[in-house]
Amino acid sequence: MSGAAHGLDSADLAASYPLLEDAVSYTGSNITSQAQIDAVADARQQMVAKSPTVGKVTLAGGQTPTVQQILLGDHAYLQATSSYHPADSATGAPGLQRDVRVIGWRVTPPDAEAGQVESTDLYLAGVST
Repeated sequence: MSGAAHGLDSADLAASYPLLEDAVSYTGSNITSQAQIDAVADARQQMVAKSPTVGKVTLAGGQTPTVQQILLGDHAYLQATSSYHPADSATGAPGLQRDVRVIGWRVTPPDAEAGQVESTDLYLAGVST
């Protein structure tokens, strides 16, 4: 069993992300010290721990779907290309193609005085970056 501070992402825990547990079997050589187990726990944490990713897609004003047409939990098919997910060089297909769920939104109304245009941010679960 790893020591108290090993295998934990203290920053994520402090930011109120949930505590997730994992159990693995050590398949290396003979264990001769607690430091070996602590090192395995730290390495495992680095491999699997990552703050949950919530993707955001911004729709310009007048685009569909509108917020009135979306229910929280709706599924959507997201296709996107970015530096993290470059397009397929052979076909040109978007690099990221996922079934995602709408888990929130933020509507920004237009404000002519501030030069702000209308937009809607959709927050999506299930997007890997």
